[in-house]
Amino acid sequence: MPCHRHGEVELEHGTDDETRDMAQKIIDAQKEDIAEMTAMLDRMGVEVPE
Repeated sequence: MPCHRHGEVELEHGTDDETRDMAQKIIDAQKEDIAEMTAMLDRMGVEVPE
């Protein structure tokens, strides 16, 4: 389930600082979302896909 959220990593290869900064903010936020979702699924006893 969280795997689809990693597509934004491609943005990190932008050519200007503004693009890379935005991409990093997206990546950081999504890592937090993935951690929260993974913890919730774990509490529910649901196997978390890789």
